[in-house]
Amino acid sequence: MRTAAGATFRALLEQAWPLRFLLHWLAMESLFGPEDGREITFRLSQRVALFLESDKEKAQKLFSEVKNSYSWRSKVVHGLRLSKLKEDESYQLLVGLEQLV
Repeated sequence: MRTAAGATFRALLEQAWPLRFLLHWLAMESLFGPEDGREITFRLSQRVALFLESDKEKAQKLFSEVKNSYSWRSKVVHGLRLSKLKEDESYQLLVGLEQLV
């Protein structure tokens, strides 16, 4: 819990999109991440969706959104170019993640 709180606090102070985005993901992974590294995208997305949504359709939608956001997290972490990420899309990814945290 301390890791999640610290990462969230630092993220809210950060101006640079990649760092802010990654700090929020650090918080999410510390709260919902699996104990081992197997199927992390699926398991993390599933845990978040099931924790936050009781309605099956809403949970499925949230699962897809979290999975997409996590894929962008991986691209940032592994140094892939973010040129395909449009400004409005990056804003939506960040806002969506901040709402989850």
